[in-house]
Amino acid sequence: MFARTFTRIVRNKTAVRQMGGHAPAAPKEGFEGAVRKLIPHDHHFALAVIGFYFSLFAISKMLPSKKKVETVAAPVVASTGDIPSVESPEFGEWISAPGNIEKMLA
Repeated sequence: MFARTFTRIVRNKTAVRQMGGHAPAAPKEGFEGAVRKLIPHDHHFALAVIGFYFSLFAISKMLPSKKKVETVAAPVVASTGDIPSVESPEFGEWISAPGNIEKMLA
């Protein structure tokens, strides 16, 4: 008895798509209302926002920036022929001198 009642209820029910309602109407007053008069569709509004941010980026790139300070290169230390220890502070200066890498690999 219960099974017959349940199947009858299930058969009588039809599938209903419940997608929700529409979005609320756009405001007609204030700043957003003024913008919506010029740009009524959402995709146009999104493109306008992207264009606004791109124009800010382009203007910031066109403006001159501060002058870069040129760094003076440190004088190259002449090698004495001895290879310093890898853990010593002089090793960085020694390895940057030309020809010392070949000495180390030989």
